[in-house]
Amino acid sequence: MLEKIYIQPRYNWRENLDRNIALLRLKKPITFSNYIYPVCLPDEEIAIRLLHARYKGWVTGWGNLKEMWMSNVAKVQPNVLQVVNLPIVERPVCKASTRIRITDMFCAGFKPSERK
Repeated sequence: MLEKIYIQPRYNWRENLDRNIALLRLKKPITFSNYIYPVCLPDEEIAIRLLHARYKGWVTGWGNLKEMWMSNVAKVQPNVLQVVNLPIVERPVCKASTRIRITDMFCAGFKPSERK
């Protein structure tokens, strides 16, 4: 079903998490349904409005299940697509929480007191 994965050429997880996106080319067209539908990326103006603190958005991916960096990613990566609905974190709080350069990214998550 999968023909090729296109990873952003300048993506380097050892450097930072910028450009963490990939495109998939499928061998056959997909029939959209209630469970299969295209992703829609907002333009810059809409993205700025949506990134205000406390707005909630869906985060999906096959990324690490543990907060760690290791060369053997098979030990921490899931086989099933992960999904969670999280609030956007204010930029100053985001910057203070990490040493990673976040100029082209945003943070999402709950305060420890808000976790369930």
